[in-house]
Order: sequence, then structure tokens, then C-alpha cells
Amino acid sequence: MPLKNRVLAILPGSRIGEIERLGEIFVQAALQCANAISGLKLVAPMADSDCAKAFDAVLVKYRARGLIQTFEGRAHEVLWAADAVLTASGTAALEAGLAETPMVVAHRIHPLSYRIVRLFGLLQSKHVSLPNILLNSAVVPELLQDECTPEKITGALLTLFRDDARMEAMQTQLSTLLPLLAGGGSEAAAEAIGELIDRR
Repeated sequence: MPLKNRVLAILPGSRIGEIERLGEIFVQAALQCANAISGLKLVAPMADSDCAKAFDAVLVKYRARGLIQTFEGRAHEVLWAADAVLTASGTAALEAGLAETPMVVAHRIHPLSYRIVRLFGLLQSKHVSLPNILLNSAVVPELLQDECTPEKITGALLTLFRDDARMEAMQTQLSTLLPLLAGGGSEAAAEAIGELIDRR
């Protein structure tokens, strides 16, 4: 598929703290992708007005207001319309997976929180994104903590955009999420559904 006129959805999180940690990184990566791919459309659905205000401050800082179109709500529509998604680790990744939209997950938590998680072995899965946890496979690229940089995110996204076979393979794997969730054959699936409902 030609790269021109493709759509990248940007979801830096549904909480102010997430946008403060990830907003600038995501905007820089999105702008780098737009510089590399002619005609790439950048869209960013915001969870609520507070998130929209926080993200708008980032857009102003990077003079990106006219380059990244924002919406309040409408994440479901955007995820289905996008060709690829850059998302924080959370229920947005699951929603993107259910839409079978190829994605890159990038996330940072507070360094102290991360050290505690590592020190006490609180991370029960080798994956952090819900699609990867549910499928028990590294289907979706995850860039975490020090790996969560504009340059590395840009590289991962451009790899997706420039490799139709890779995108199609990811879509095929993501298409197994809905049957898994619908079948209820996994404790992880039940927990993911509960989290998704709670966040609504």
C-alpha cells in the first residue's frame, strides 16, 4: 500500500500524569514520522477535556497544533480508521488490538515505581501491553522506560509503515484477540475485560 495519506493515531494515555510523561515523546516521534512519510496524517483522540488541555500545551511547545488533529473522545472511531497506532500501555492498546490496527506501545512510569516493580518482582508477565499478555507473545513492539524515546519509537513506527507484510502479520495475530476474549477461556482475558469496563 502506498505510504501517502496513511493515518497515525497517537494515544499518550488517559491520565494527566501519563500525558506529562509521554506527551512530548509521542509528539516528537509523530512529527519525525510525518517528516519521513509524505502526507502522513496525525490524529490524537483525548480521553477528556483535561487531557486535551494538557496535550494542547505540548502541541503549542512543539508548534504542532496544525500538524496533529485532536479530538475529545472518539478514540474508538480513530482506532478503526488509523493505519497504525502509537499508544501508551493500557486499555487503548487492547482497543487498538480489537480493531486489528498495527501498533507500537511505548510507556514510562516514574523511575522509583519502576525500581520497586523490578526489585520486588511485581511484574508477573514478560509483557506489559494487554495484546501481548493475552496472546502470550511479543506481537506488538513494546518500548519501555529508557527504550521509550522519540528516536526509537520513530524507528519502530517507520518499520511498520514501510513493511506491509509485517503490518498484515500483526493484523492477523491481533484478529485472534476477539475470539479469545469472547470465549472467556483465559483468566487474563477476563481481567482485561474488567479493566476495560472500569476505564469506561
